[in-house]
Formats: sequence, C-alpha cells, structure tokens
Amino acid sequence: RELEMPTFAIELLGWVGSAILIIAFYLVTSGRANGKGLLYNTLNLVAAVVYATYAILRHLPPVFVVQLFWGTISIIALHKIYKNS
Repeated sequence: RELEMPTFAIELLGWVGSAILIIAFYLVTSGRANGKGLLYNTLNLVAAVVYATYAILRHLPPVFVVQLFWGTISIIALHKIYKNS
C-alpha cells in the first residue's frame, strides 16, 4: 500500500518553498545578503529541495526541472564558496 501525504502537507511544502525563494530574493535586492554569498545560495538550495519535493508529489514535471537546475546552480555556487574559503 502506497503512503499518501495529506493534501494540506503537500501544499504547505509548495508554500514554504515559495516563501524561502521570496525571502532569499528580498535579502539580495535589499542589500542584506550577497548574491554570491553563503546565505543566499543556501536558502536557494533549501528552497529548491523543498519545492522539488512539492513538484514530485503534485506531479509537476516543469516545476521539478526548474528546481533541479536551481538546486544544481546553488550547489555549484556553494562549492565555489567552500573552495575559496
């Protein structure tokens, strides 16, 4: 028997992922975070994982693909930060 998540929990994932992306964007545009910094890229990676999970659960392939790229770009950026520190 397949385990199903309640619809509310799935939708909450989508909202949380969206909120994290908005917060990251706000922090950069307001000058509170650096677009090449650890905070911004960590938030982007976390948001991509959360939102990709939402996309899988809701069967949204285009959203999943965008988050796959978003997360990959974040991982590359975090690797560069780690390598240069």
